[in-house]
Amino acid sequence: MSNSETPTTSGQLAQQTEEAPELITESVGILSDAFAHYKNFLLEEEGKDHANCKASTEPIATDHYRRLLEESPEDPGVAPQINLKINKIYLNRLEEIDRLNPKSGSSTCLPLQLRLITFQEWVDYLLQVNGVMFTNLSSLEEETLGKVIPWVESIDGERQQALSENRQLRKDLCAVIKFVQNAFHRNIWDTERLSLETLTVHQVLGVSRDQSYPESESVKVRYRMAECMKSLVNEMAAKHDEVCHLKSQLSSLDEVVQTARQKIIMKDQCIAQLNERLQDITDRLAYVLRPKPLSMTADEEMARVGDLVASCFLNTLAVKDEQECQILKVLDAELNALLEMNSRQEIQSTEACRNRLYKLFKNFSQELVDETTKLENARSHMNALRNKSNNHGSQPNSTPINAVCSEPDGKAVEALRSQLQALTNTHKEVQSNYLRQLNENSDLHSRLASESMVNTRNAEVLKGIADKLIEMGFEGFTYEEIYKTDSTGNPFCAVINKLYVDNRENVISGPPKTNLQL
Repeated sequence: MSNSETPTTSGQLAQQTEEAPELITESVGILSDAFAHYKNFLLEEEGKDHANCKASTEPIATDHYRRLLEESPEDPGVAPQINLKINKIYLNRLEEIDRLNPKSGSSTCLPLQLRLITFQEWVDYLLQVNGVMFTNLSSLEEETLGKVIPWVESIDGERQQALSENRQLRKDLCAVIKFVQNAFHRNIWDTERLSLETLTVHQVLGVSRDQSYPESESVKVRYRMAECMKSLVNEMAAKHDEVCHLKSQLSSLDEVVQTARQKIIMKDQCIAQLNERLQDITDRLAYVLRPKPLSMTADEEMARVGDLVASCFLNTLAVKDEQECQILKVLDAELNALLEMNSRQEIQSTEACRNRLYKLFKNFSQELVDETTKLENARSHMNALRNKSNNHGSQPNSTPINAVCSEPDGKAVEALRSQLQALTNTHKEVQSNYLRQLNENSDLHSRLASESMVNTRNAEVLKGIADKLIEMGFEGFTYEEIYKTDSTGNPFCAVINKLYVDNRENVISGPPKTNLQL
């Protein structure tokens, strides 16, 4: 739209509303100035009259009042015209008094008295008029101001509304012009970015809401490519964040591995202490069941009992040693698997292995407490047996069998044997649980192998994408940098974002054409 065109109706209304407050203010000012001027004029005339009265006692000629009346400002209003007529009446009365002939026999003082009476009436009338005018002036100003201010406020509100509508129309006009230029030069109907305030896109295009906007096939293909690129960028960013999270978990798992090693060392120490205590129990049983040299039959009986008890303990110790060796092998295998998975950065499998080790350590700790309690009980029984054996040994004529295998001592030995049998059964249950855990471990290993293959394939795909991007000319990063920085500062993601932005700009720009100048 050129500047030479005629303004719109809203523009005329805005111009009139902008000029209206100025006209109102000017009218009020003119009215106030007129009242002030008239008031000053009356005060000046009254001052002049007083000055003339003081200066001379001679009567003033009627022509002087006629000249003042003629010099007064003319006003077409009703009240000024009535006031003018009354002043002319008094002026005509003065002229008639001047035309009286003093030679006709009338007194010479009569004209002066008549002029004085006329002047007195005229002054009274003027004073009354001035009093009414000055009294009503303030109320007139208040009434005028009370009527003018609401009108000015309403005009100001209409002016602001008209200006707001004009701004919205101008903004919509600029948006429509840009939309038409883009459609003309690039053949792209970008209706999604067209935002109007006074109209809708359907009204501008002249289509109904059910109809679709015009769109070329190439634009659709570009939009699909842009969406695919955007989804690829989002997926790569998510994968990168996941890799960073896995790295943080691996760093935290190093502490878990150190803790596991310390627990294994503590377990070895506990096993060594248990072996020492078992050896102590064996020595004490051998000492308790050692026969005294009384007779050959007593020696054989004592040897038989000692061999029986010793064989029982030795068998139990052999079973325990075998189970401990197996547990140590399992722990060694679990630890090696944990270290291997940690080196291959397999988080889920490492977490599962860590949980299994934690359960095993917990079970071993509980078993250690139970075994320690049982060993303490066995030690107390052996001490009781040794004390009773020493008491019986003080009698020289008593047989060793009666001393060793007396009824209370025999019950203690049988109780100890039953406890050892219970320990054997418990170890068998632990071994069966261990075999079950071993089967579960094999299943987890197979699952770990499958997940490792998937992760390896993902790493190969990422490396292939990175190599392709480097071949395309992006040399600002390496494959190792993909896993060293986050998604915001990763050069790999930055290259993909740059490709996405370039593709998006190609979709928006299209083939270059000449621009339309307004």
